[in-house]
Amino acid sequence: MKSIRRDSDSSLIEATLSCLIAISSPRRVKLNLIREKLIKDLTKLLTDPTTASVSMTEKSLKLLESLASTKEGRSENCGGDGECLKTVVKKLMKVSTAATEHAVTVIWSVSYLFTDPQASVSVMEKYLKLLKSLASTKEGRSEICGGDGE
Repeated sequence: MKSIRRDSDSSLIEATLSCLIAISSPRRVKLNLIREKLIKDLTKLLTDPTTASVSMTEKSLKLLESLASTKEGRSENCGGDGECLKTVVKKLMKVSTAATEHAVTVIWSVSYLFTDPQASVSVMEKYLKLLKSLASTKEGRSEICGGDGE
């Protein structure tokens, strides 16, 4: 985990993220990564402007998506002051289509954790903003509706 710290070389960070993505399928590996505080490290990586490449952001969000498939990962994503979730929402629609897809999946996965109706409403409001943003272009309307966007 030390190799994805901000003071590491960017090519080392990208290689480490790729490796972690490749090995993170089994549940026990995901739980070990969560115990090693990977979510906190990924959040720091996503908020650091010096490591803000598209590729690195996509890989970080893909890992967060994978970890959010477990109850422990969803809990950790919401934990503390909610910094991880705030960071994911900030990356929504700002990096690439792949990053947006990973971010939406993280938010959707985490929304299962909410038992408070107000929190669920907040998540749904973010989805509606995303849909509104997509619907503002012909390509977005086409993607949403599966048609020609008219």
